[in-house]
Amino acid sequence: MVVSPWSSVVGRWSLVAALCLAWLVPGFTPILFAQQLPELTEPVNDFAKVIDSENAAAIDRMSRALKQKTGDVVIVVTVNTIEPFADINEYTVRLFENHGRGIGERGKDNGVLIVLAMKERRSGSNLATVSKSSSPTDIPARRSARS
Repeated sequence: MVVSPWSSVVGRWSLVAALCLAWLVPGFTPILFAQQLPELTEPVNDFAKVIDSENAAAIDRMSRALKQKTGDVVIVVTVNTIEPFADINEYTVRLFENHGRGIGERGKDNGVLIVLAMKERRSGSNLATVSKSSSPTDIPARRSARS
């Protein structure tokens, strides 16, 4: 097989072009780095390792009890950083998509995502419509506190 000397040059320029697009074009960065988003598989996804086991278990129990009672789904996520995303809101919206599966049941809008980013010292939430059977005290994180 003959390899052209141009193939390595073209490859390098493709990488440079992709990085320039990621830097210059808003919204392109999440597409470029979408595979870096963690998959959400449990009520508590402590990727930053900041929730002790006792509190993680308590959050897990509350989330599962809420789902059992109302059908609503609450997911808590901690991450070290939201990079390369521009801000916590953009990251939270992309994370809520959960690799195409979303959070909650499709068509019921019953999912809540709470995200804590340690490096940025930010929190964010994405809230689908909560069912009428949930009272505000059932979901204490209903209001997003952004610091």
